[in-house]
Amino acid sequence: MTVLAHLTSLDLPTLATAFVAGVALGAGLVWKLAARRGR
Repeated sequence: MTVLAHLTSLDLPTLATAFVAGVALGAGLVWKLAARRGR
């Protein structure tokens, strides 16, 4: 569980920002793929 310990050692704002950025990036990628496949 070294990954979990490393994550908890980071400050919360950095973790939240990285999480939101990752979710937004993933959602954008899925949206583009869905739009391209739908047309």
